[in-house]
Amino acid sequence: MRRRFVVLSVLFVGCMANRTEDSATDSDDTGKWPSEPVDSDACGLDQEGNPDGMAPALLSFDTLMSSVSPESPISEDAFAMPQDAPGPLNRFEGRLTLHDESAARMETLFADDWISPGQTDSDLPDIDLEFTSCGRHLIPTQRGRLVTDDLYWDLIVQPGLTWSTEEDHGMSRAAFPFALTFKVENCIQNGVMTFLYDEDSVSQVRYQITQETCPWHIFDLWGQSTATYIPGEPEQADQIREDFLVELEQRYPVQPLEQLPIDYPGVSLAGLEQYLTLDEQTARGVWVNGSLYLAECPTRYGTYAFCETIALPSYSLAKTLYGGLTMAALAKKLDVNPYQQLVADLLPGPTADANGRWEGVTLEHLLDMTTGHYRVANQADDYMGTFFTEFTLDERLESSFLFPYQEEPGVRTVYLTPHYQILAAAMDALLVQEQTEWQDSFLFAVDNIYRPAGISPDSFHTLRTWENGGQNNGTAFGGYGMLFTPQGMARISRFIADGGSVGGQSILHSDRLAETLFEDPSDTGAPMNYYDWSYNNGMWGYPLSAWGCDGQVPTMFGVSGVTAMIAPNDVVYFAFNDRFEQPVVNVLEQLNAISPLCP
Repeated sequence: MRRRFVVLSVLFVGCMANRTEDSATDSDDTGKWPSEPVDSDACGLDQEGNPDGMAPALLSFDTLMSSVSPESPISEDAFAMPQDAPGPLNRFEGRLTLHDESAARMETLFADDWISPGQTDSDLPDIDLEFTSCGRHLIPTQRGRLVTDDLYWDLIVQPGLTWSTEEDHGMSRAAFPFALTFKVENCIQNGVMTFLYDEDSVSQVRYQITQETCPWHIFDLWGQSTATYIPGEPEQADQIREDFLVELEQRYPVQPLEQLPIDYPGVSLAGLEQYLTLDEQTARGVWVNGSLYLAECPTRYGTYAFCETIALPSYSLAKTLYGGLTMAALAKKLDVNPYQQLVADLLPGPTADANGRWEGVTLEHLLDMTTGHYRVANQADDYMGTFFTEFTLDERLESSFLFPYQEEPGVRTVYLTPHYQILAAAMDALLVQEQTEWQDSFLFAVDNIYRPAGISPDSFHTLRTWENGGQNNGTAFGGYGMLFTPQGMARISRFIADGGSVGGQSILHSDRLAETLFEDPSDTGAPMNYYDWSYNNGMWGYPLSAWGCDGQVPTMFGVSGVTAMIAPNDVVYFAFNDRFEQPVVNVLEQLNAISPLCP
């Protein structure tokens, strides 16, 4: 699969309603799984509910037990657990396999010219999944990106829910979110699956995809497939359940976004929504005072049933959340200063073969994108060569090093995603050079940042180079390719705002994090030819002068319409869409109404 378009703009997760704020924000949480077992009663089957108040299921028992070919997607309500539903009558634990995924129907609503014809009329990849249960929760044993044999799609599967209804004849009902994701791109197409089950059998499985964060390929995909269920406890099921209970405890309590102006009367929802096409949003949220105020997640057929954990692509948020944070963690962990390491020392072969003078370029120059190598001295170089169409590390480095020398490093920021591929490879080499237990900088980030910070396992995978005939098995892409959820975005943003510390233990180098957050006036990066923005250590900065003080708002962007801001008044905001809509000033006005941006 070849990507033929040129990126011209900047390449830029309510399961525990009764939790207290303190349980979600406990500072003694180190992110390590507890040394003592979590009370197993937490996974007991809760049968409480009010079936008399439940409306009939939109997908009836007869529909799911029969062979049907749906004509179109249906309301997303069909995949949502009713509020008063009793707990499941049966425990689902084992392997679920779909048998006729090729019967899926796809209606492509838009496809850019680089999308292959086969992809615009494709099927589901093979679905063969293993689950365990914890109370009402259905937990896949594999999280994050699942590399498939499909020509076009990899798979993402996330925890779902199980319940029962009186009309299902003693069977239980399950639903879980899944997503398709491009093999080499950060696009994510979100969907849901549902089925009935008892102790040893399942109904047919209904599925549909009606939402995406991907402006280049927009489609609906739906169908109903025969399936088999092989019961059996997965390996390490006890640990999976224990880990999942910790994950639930680390989630923030969720309020509807409409509650925000009630709790903070100065806030205007209209002001917060200005310049956004609301039905094209994937997720929007505001974290304040321990709660996550979350907007509904729209699809073309209603509200997504798993909005709290909907899959979100990072796009260039990865530049900050992988590149920037990993460098700050390396600075804390290593005896050498990673920022001052020379690219030519860490990658001597590629730099020796490169066209241009890379001898004085450091990892900090890569992180700031101030290498002095570019074609156009503009906000973003508009020519990427074959970088986005080649997938081995050697090929991507060759394309990355072709940008010619123009000036001494450190003079200006020219936004070039290829610089972050060099950075990822160089960080890997640095870990090897310093004889650490890690040889992969992304896995270093998982162990030293994402897991301690309380990010769910959905984010423990990223797009990678393709090596030795495999797929996504090499070096992390660096500049894009990660997966987050609304809960995850709130969690990682709060981790940064809290100084990169967990349980009183500092994970990130404090001085380097201060630079990243524009708190060190002696290092605010190099100038950008883009309005009043600054850029430093993978983070954008917007000046606070309009609100009457110095300093800048740390901001992250992603190409399709992804924005995340860590405001100085201790508020976090994020929005994901595929309309390239990234308003900032009107959002900051509303965050200022919660509490002043300038003290």
